[in-house]
Amino acid sequence: MYLSYEGDIARIRIGNQIFQWGSANTYSPTSYFNPYDTREFLVRSEDEIFMGIPSLSLLLAKNSNSLEFVFAPIPVSSRNALNTSFWSVDIDNYILPVQITDSKELDIKAKNFAYGARASALMGPLEGSLSVFHGPDNLQLYVPIGTQIVKDDEGNNETVVMIEPQSFVVNTVGLDFNLNFGDLSFQLETALIFDKRGVMLSDNITETELPAPVEKSKFYAAALGFNYVIPFFSQLYKLRYHLIVKLCS
Repeated sequence: MYLSYEGDIARIRIGNQIFQWGSANTYSPTSYFNPYDTREFLVRSEDEIFMGIPSLSLLLAKNSNSLEFVFAPIPVSSRNALNTSFWSVDIDNYILPVQITDSKELDIKAKNFAYGARASALMGPLEGSLSVFHGPDNLQLYVPIGTQIVKDDEGNNETVVMIEPQSFVVNTVGLDFNLNFGDLSFQLETALIFDKRGVMLSDNITETELPAPVEKSKFYAAALGFNYVIPFFSQLYKLRYHLIVKLCS
């Protein structure tokens, strides 16, 4: 839910919003702001896998060009299924069994604020955008923090590795393009994260330090795809739409 005001060239919104930047479907490297909700991930539509964030946005648009600014002061972490859920994350690259703990949330501080901007322009069949972002990564990092003795299904003691989903602030710049030829369109999207975090694990499990160290590195992501509207199904959809309108009128 959000409040919105629209003028001739400007639109201002404040409230819980989803910003679907980029041109790719589902996985979009330049869709920075909204964290993923991985609960029931496979049965949800693309619009339902992103979580809204409390934010203020300003969109300036004229002709086929636009410039959008976003500010989100409250960090929102991605949501993961609990260990007992069918949709829980199954991490199988550990010798010992693992257990996911509660997420480690970021504090509401100036350094954790999310803000970014995106400039878009349309040049004939080609639409392109340049975007920049500072704020919490929309994908959490699963960090081993220690071990614990728990009871297994048969009541025996077993050692499990405790995994804590953690959030980190990143700085990113991205480009996305959409080349449209009517029923056929091509999408290209790329992003460079200057300070992506990664867990440093030893090849020998007995030598792994816990909590596992986390280090920064540059991270490059890209998505390439195309969409094609099959004429028969397009006409079938239009026929269905006209029948529904006819029946309702």
